[in-house]
Amino acid sequence: MTNPPSTPARLIGEPITGREDLGDVREPRQALAQFYRALNSRDLVLLAENWEQSSDAAMDNPLGGIKRGWDEIRAVYERIFRGPARLRTTRIFRRAGDGWRQVHHHGSIEDPALLAAYQQAVR
Repeated sequence: MTNPPSTPARLIGEPITGREDLGDVREPRQALAQFYRALNSRDLVLLAENWEQSSDAAMDNPLGGIKRGWDEIRAVYERIFRGPARLRTTRIFRRAGDGWRQVHHHGSIEDPALLAAYQQAVR
């Protein structure tokens, strides 16, 4: 018996903002929309639902370095939510149980003034 062919990745042509209908968050697109809804509304409870609750979860940001596990990651988001900074980010999700959970984040800030504001917020 052979495994069924994997579904090819589909490019998404429009930005995901978190204002989309979340629908079934077991789907990758909805998991990403859930993340952005939590981030843009600064909702730590929803953010916790989006991140995997294990030591495998990792966040790499421009100043704070690598944070591992939800407790360390949550502390960074708490500081970000208290400041004015907005980020351009890359995220990796993996299938976990009945849905998709975030296991990696990498943030990039190209604007020097915005980077300075972000660095001040997470210190």
